Amino acid sequence: MTSSFNCPICQTAATCNHDPQTGTDYWFCPECEFVQKDKNHWPDEETEKNRYLLHDQSPDDSGYIQMFEDFIRATITPFASRVQRILDFGCGHQAVLAEILKKHGFSVDVVDPFFYPDTDLQTRTFDCVTATEVIEHLRDPLDTFRFIDTLLNPGGLLAIRTNFLPGSEKNFFDWWYIRDITHLSFYSVETFNRIAGILGWRLIKHNDSNTAIMEKSS
Repeated sequence: MTSSFNCPICQTAATCNHDPQTGTDYWFCPECEFVQKDKNHWPDEETEKNRYLLHDQSPDDSGYIQMFEDFIRATITPFASRVQRILDFGCGHQAVLAEILKKHGFSVDVVDPFFYPDTDLQTRTFDCVTATEVIEHLRDPLDTFRFIDTLLNPGGLLAIRTNFLPGSEKNFFDWWYIRDITHLSFYSVETFNRIAGILGWRLIKHNDSNTAIMEKSS
């Protein structure tokens, strides 16, 4: 276990807590509420990629499609008049969301470090970036949010889907979401507010559960 740890979001000294079920250590930030798995428990890249390949991302799965339709309705449809070009960030090996967004009339690019690498990404900018079931995998989340900032047009949107922290420490260690070995980083509404403040963004909408929309300053 790392002997000490400053929160990678707000740099506050975090507290280490031990999962009694698995022996995994997690660092809890008392300020922005961010939680991260200790680095000694992170998977290597090959293990991580193989885990992603096990994800069932079939475009024929009606429940999977409905999840994305609900996500679009909650995060993009209310702002559709200002969104033309979207980047699906961390799209996975099937890029199903991108195909659905295209059917809704949007121009969509995709990027994924394992399955759709894009070395020319920084030559383009977007009205909206989507990150569905992505940010829980980030090793250095603030650096990634800063990179996304460079990809967004002024007034652009970041639409996120990830399960928010469940509240108490006991609930955290009983939470199914931490059992995926590739899930490293966990967020609350306060975490998103803090990230938005650091970047000069605004958290403009969330559902207290699993979706959030942040807006880059104009």
